[in-house]
Amino acid sequence: MKILMRELKDLSLIDDEVSKRLKNIDTDEISEMSEYFNEMMYDQLTKTFNRRSGLSKLSRMLQYDNRRHLKMSLCFIDINGLKEVNDQLGHQFGDELIVSAVEGIKHEIREADFIIRMGGDEFLVVFNGIDQELAEKVWERINHRYEQINLDEGRRYIISVSHGIVDFGSYEISEVESLIKSADDKMYAEKKYIKEELKIQIIKSEDHQI
Repeated sequence: MKILMRELKDLSLIDDEVSKRLKNIDTDEISEMSEYFNEMMYDQLTKTFNRRSGLSKLSRMLQYDNRRHLKMSLCFIDINGLKEVNDQLGHQFGDELIVSAVEGIKHEIREADFIIRMGGDEFLVVFNGIDQELAEKVWERINHRYEQINLDEGRRYIISVSHGIVDFGSYEISEVESLIKSADDKMYAEKKYIKEELKIQIIKSEDHQI
């Protein structure tokens, strides 16, 4: 509860007065409030930051980094074929695809990094303290994890994720939305290539299923 309150105050989602009042509530109320705060901050399916709290956290970090000239890079991702999986296999498999894609990222990023669910099949990965080149190397490990799942687990679909990474220039004043738009544009270019050039099939044909 204390950790949640600290995070909420940092994100300006509660003020000092609310924080003081919370210290005087009983155990049952603490449990209820803890659940409420979790819903305020986190996406319930993936346990990543939701859009509101995640972008608030990112905005504060960018302001801080502008003063201290620290490195940061943003990776915008889109899970390929989610609608296809939902429509043909059902939302249970669609949720499994989303969670698997996010868990693959969580296994490879550091504690200082975090993930924001922007909505639906779109996420933003914040790499704190590393540039685009290093972030791309992390993405290679994430993608290798997806490939291993696709080879080893015999799922009815494959995990395929498009990504785009941009640097936050520490000596330039960058707006959060423009940075995200740049990463989104790079992601879309890769998604178009995967769809039109590679023609990857997300749903496995019967003869390729184990």
